[in-house]
Amino acid sequence: DDGRHLGGVILPGLHMMTQALFAGTAELPAVDAAAPYRELPRNTRDAIASGALLATVGAIRTMFERVAQSPQALCLLSGGAAPRLQPLLELPCRHVEYLVLEGLVAIAAEARPA
Repeated sequence: DDGRHLGGVILPGLHMMTQALFAGTAELPAVDAAAPYRELPRNTRDAIASGALLATVGAIRTMFERVAQSPQALCLLSGGAAPRLQPLLELPCRHVEYLVLEGLVAIAAEARPA
């Protein structure tokens, strides 16, 4: 409610997840992490790409539930996959392209002498 950061997680990116399956599992194909989401994947490539997206969405939803009781709770998304994840989340969220840099600007503005 007072604008403080309560916590968050850092997740492996979609590319890292799909590459981990390729590298660590016999017989699975390499999948482009930018492959489209399929609600009901019907082949291995779609299942890998959609699984990586859903794993990320599930982690974000779980973290959001921990702060959702606050009426102003908002999920901030950053990173290259944010535009692909946002439509799947179905929760109050905002894409902030340069979240870390904007945070540094805010901190610097607070620290600046009057």
